[in-house]
Amino acid sequence: MVLIKNIRPAFAPSSEFKNVPLLGTLIDVIDSIYIPRGGSEESKAKALAAIRDRQEIIEETGKFAQFLIFAEAGTSNGSGIL
Repeated sequence: MVLIKNIRPAFAPSSEFKNVPLLGTLIDVIDSIYIPRGGSEESKAKALAAIRDRQEIIEETGKFAQFLIFAEAGTSNGSGIL
């Protein structure tokens, strides 16, 4: 909530949030991009392209809010991210 109030970033939430009452509307209002979790390599490539395209628009025009992406990873041996 602090980040939303002070920075007003856009997020890359899971596509499952799109149909959640109220939360889906709030996500839409801040111009977030829904990303499908899991799936094929093609869907992952499309998600990455959507983020890249949005970031380029942000850098060139400043039209959209900055992205805030939370890294969701794990470690296997404590020295690398999976």
